[in-house]
Amino acid sequence: MKKRILGVLLCLCIMCALMPAISLATETTYNLFVGGVEVTSENKDNITGPGILLGEGGKASYDPTSKTLTLNNVNITGIHSFANGIGTDSAGIYYAYDSSDASRKINLIGANSICVELGTSDLSCYGIFDDDYSQGLTITGNGSLTVQSGDAISGNRYTSWSMGIFSLDKIIVGADCTITATSGTADMSAAIYNYNGLTAT
Repeated sequence: MKKRILGVLLCLCIMCALMPAISLATETTYNLFVGGVEVTSENKDNITGPGILLGEGGKASYDPTSKTLTLNNVNITGIHSFANGIGTDSAGIYYAYDSSDASRKINLIGANSICVELGTSDLSCYGIFDDDYSQGLTITGNGSLTVQSGDAISGNRYTSWSMGIFSLDKIIVGADCTITATSGTADMSAAIYNYNGLTAT
């Protein structure tokens, strides 16, 4: 009996040794949501989701080293709902606070668009929201980006916003890309709005 038990244990040990090692590594997140999808170390090379529609040869990817989001013939319709202190807002691309003090970059290839509507329980709507007082948002490349932000809830006790592109810091736009931004109706609306200047290089 003892020999039989030892034999079973030996077989189990051999089976466990032959099984592939289980990775204990966890995903890394980058404080970035695209079309409602959180960008992680697992999906950064090919960001997909129901709110990310790809044109011919289209692809959305992210380089965490340079903090560059590349949009190549990508149409974004999905939103991420984020806290605003009094409720939640909607954004097609949402950059959360990042303590690294590095500029966020969007590289445009081909024709891209962000066309979003306000989430069911949200107050304000943004095409792109950069929620960080750091080095601002830089948009470059030789492609185009059309941004349409949906209507926000007006007449509420809180001021609602509709912004095509919004940054808490500066916005820098490269000379070779084309950006068309529009906003919906709201208590406050603007195509592009920032707190530290808009520069076209």
